[in-house]
Amino acid sequence: METKKENTNSPKTIVLNANQWEALRYLNTQKLGTLFKAIYKTILGKEVAEEKMAGDVLIAYKFMMKQINDDIERYERQKQKNRERQKRFYDKKMRAAAIVDDPFGALPSEVASEEEQAGATADEFSF
Repeated sequence: METKKENTNSPKTIVLNANQWEALRYLNTQKLGTLFKAIYKTILGKEVAEEKMAGDVLIAYKFMMKQINDDIERYERQKQKNRERQKRFYDKKMRAAAIVDDPFGALPSEVASEEEQAGATADEFSF
């Protein structure tokens, strides 16, 4: 008995494409219910017993889950790109703020620590 658990970290929203209806319209109401119940269980991270599905329901399930998984992967990639873009924006903003605060243009990473400054001062004035 094979059970599957997928997409435990998936978004709680899925998109159903209208063009899939052409294939799904041949399923009766009970089979459509079984199909959508299996899709929602999978999305919510619950186990789905594929061997209990009728052949036509299983085929539709596999095709729909492939599309849903592709959509989820695309969503995750876009989310990561947005995080990186936001980080670059705020890093740039912080560097600009550091330059305004320090008219000599030293960035925070370039500023010597207090211990380094104290050590340099002591060395400069030792005879």
